[in-house]
Parts: sequence; structure tokens; C-alpha cells
Amino acid sequence: MRKKWLMAIALVMSLSMVACGTIATPVPNMETLEARNQHSDVVTEPTGVVAVAQQATSTPTPAPTSTPTSTPTEAPTVEPTVEPTQEATEAVVAVPAMELSMEEEQHIIFIQEFGSVARGQTIFNTTYEVNTASGLAEWKCATCHAVDSDVAGVGPGLYSLSDRAGGRIPGMPAELYVYYSITIPAQHIVSGYPENLMPIGYSQIFSPQDIYDVAAYVLSLNK
Repeated sequence: MRKKWLMAIALVMSLSMVACGTIATPVPNMETLEARNQHSDVVTEPTGVVAVAQQATSTPTPAPTSTPTSTPTEAPTVEPTVEPTQEATEAVVAVPAMELSMEEEQHIIFIQEFGSVARGQTIFNTTYEVNTASGLAEWKCATCHAVDSDVAGVGPGLYSLSDRAGGRIPGMPAELYVYYSITIPAQHIVSGYPENLMPIGYSQIFSPQDIYDVAAYVLSLNK
């Protein structure tokens, strides 16, 4: 009878365990409690690493500082100074043209319009018998005057006479100066040359047209 009773109690306990779904914790005895008390006296340091969630700290962004902007000032403009590239030259004073007679104007027109350079070259290189300081002598223009340069010989070189003749006598045209140099040479002696060096009497040997031709030839040398 006792055995049946125990079996009934066990059955009831089994059913209650099934109904609760958990196994009842057995009641510890005295030895177990003493062992737990002894074990609790030992302090164990935690070995696990506790992960601390680090809060994200945002780096403070410095507030933009406004760069002081200075008011732009215009750069001073320096006026360029032009250095003189040439030495100062003397002012050229215009010389008024000399008053010409009608005859002198005709000489200039005949030389410019009717003088023959080819005939003048032939006359220039032809030998003539002319009066000199020591008497009659054979002479030609080419004996004393170079026509391909201004190098002086017995007389001045004539190559650039067309550039120089207009300034020999202030206001006198170049054509008239050459004409008088042939017909009255003593009145138109170039500085540095002696008087009576050029033969006289060409006006008796040459016709007026011959003189115009020679003048036209001489004035054409550097053209």
C-alpha cells in the first residue's frame, strides 16, 4: 500500500513538471551550502573585456574667418620718358631764294629742259686749246675733275656736285652755280684751291648750248 502511495506521488510530480515545463531545482543540502560559502570568499577579477561604445566625437570645424580685403589701389602710372636717340642738331634756317634775272632763269630752264647729258659727256672728255695763266694750252675737263668720286685731284671731284652745288652760294640754284663755275670760274673758287687754276676762255670756245650740255652732264653724275 505504501508503495502505491509513493508511486502516486511520483506520478503527480511528473505531471506537474510536464505542465510547468521546467525542472525543479533540487534543494541544496548543508554540505553544498558550506562549499558555496567557502567559494564565495575567493574574489575573482573579471576576465572579460567590456566593450565600451565610443561615442563619435565630431571634430569642431573652425568658423571661417573672413580675410580682410583691402581696397585695391591703382598702381601709380609712370609716364614713359623718351630718351633722345639723336643728338640735338642745329636748327636749319631756310635761306630765301635769291632774286634771279630773266637771263639767269633762262639758263636754268635750258639746263633742265634742253641740256644733253650725252653731248655734255663728250664735251667733258674732249681736248681743247684754251687760255691759261701761262698762255695757250691743250686742256680738257676730265684732266682735272673726277666724275666717279668726290676725291680731289687737280680740281674738286664732281660726283656729288648736284648735292653740294645748291649750298655753295646761299639762295643760288645748283644749275646756275655750275653754269657760272664754267663761264666765270674765278668768282666760284672752291675753298682750298688756288685762283686761276681753271683755264679761262671756255665761254669763247663753247657755245651756250655746249655749256648747258656740260652742266646737265655734271649734275647727272650721282643720279
